Amino acid sequence: MENKNIDFEFLDNKLADYEEVANVSDLQVGQHLRITSNVYKQPGKRKCSYIVLKEKVVQDDGGITWLVNSYRPMYSDWAVSPDNSYKQYRFYKKIEKEYNGKCDMCLLCVSQPYTRCFNCSTLQKQKNNYSDL
Repeated sequence: MENKNIDFEFLDNKLADYEEVANVSDLQVGQHLRITSNVYKQPGKRKCSYIVLKEKVVQDDGGITWLVNSYRPMYSDWAVSPDNSYKQYRFYKKIEKEYNGKCDMCLLCVSQPYTRCFNCSTLQKQKNNYSDL
């Protein structure tokens, strides 16, 4: 993929523990993802969103559009087209971590199926919220 560092501003916060989806044709209904895209009429500015894939729509020209919403739908579903050249969408999925009984940040004991303790999880959420400012 060109522009490998296009989302560098999110790598330490919202995209921590996420990896880019190599092949968007492998996406499936029900997946929870983070996507980044260009902000309308703000060149060089990108935003990062959390989405759940609701429905795959194949267009007449063969293009694919996904109807998506958030984890707790507050708005109507919206459409995301991976081949939209203006938005330049990039899809990221959470890296699957194997449970080993310890927090992956501070090594405290955690109960199954968690891989991060409450304190580290809370710190990560606060870091994500501060990056929105």
